[in-house]
Amino acid sequence: MSMKKTLLAMAMVATAPAVSALPLVDVEAGLGMNFNTLNSGAIGDDVSLTGSGGDVVNLDLDAANGLYVSGRLGFPLLPDLKVRYESMKLSNDNVNGTVEFFGESFNVSGEAELDMSHLDTALVLSLKMFPFVDYLDAGVNARWMLGGFTAEVGGQSQTQDFEANGVRLFIPSLHLAGAVSIPVVDAQISGAINTLPVSGASMNDWHIKARYYAPLPTNLLAKVGVEAGYRKWTIDINGADSAFMPDEAVLNFDTSGVFVGAVVSF
Repeated sequence: MSMKKTLLAMAMVATAPAVSALPLVDVEAGLGMNFNTLNSGAIGDDVSLTGSGGDVVNLDLDAANGLYVSGRLGFPLLPDLKVRYESMKLSNDNVNGTVEFFGESFNVSGEAELDMSHLDTALVLSLKMFPFVDYLDAGVNARWMLGGFTAEVGGQSQTQDFEANGVRLFIPSLHLAGAVSIPVVDAQISGAINTLPVSGASMNDWHIKARYYAPLPTNLLAKVGVEAGYRKWTIDINGADSAFMPDEAVLNFDTSGVFVGAVVSF
């Protein structure tokens, strides 16, 4: 951080009592497990992700438990950076049929897996000036789809990533979040949503969670806590109706579930 930014940040702290208790740098890191359920989904009209509804094949995928890693880095006068990686894989070891995924054709005979793992990178403006309100965030998020579709074809594994013309698929969205504290029990209730309500590339992903910080003597340096929550994520992509998605991008997806984890805040 430059000397000018440091001096300006110190002046703001000195002249704004409501934010005088805020550190100059905010750092938060979390780690946990998610327990998801596939509610519905399809790849076009021919392929259902569940056990029914597909004109050609029903993949009947089951969601495996996954891992998430989250972090936040904040400096004065600049947008905060929020990142979150989440693994999410759905599979079935007994699939037979033809699947078209992002322009690639699979004549599946055996195992099939849809990997919805992703990385969120959000830049947000954060307001932290009200009693018992830890933050109010507003900004933009880019969700990078890191997985793809893998299936057994002719005894060999075949994979098509979430990409077209060599470009990895990402989904831009509006990011809104907020958190309130309960000082008596040193707990926090928070929620967030990433939303893109546009034709051909619609996404809504929201969660709500509760966090409890343990009363440890190290809390003056770093607060360690546990968290649990509920999350729901829906996607409706049709490249033919989208201005920025490739034409071969077709996916409808609806999942939800609970998550638990641990967090440390500096």
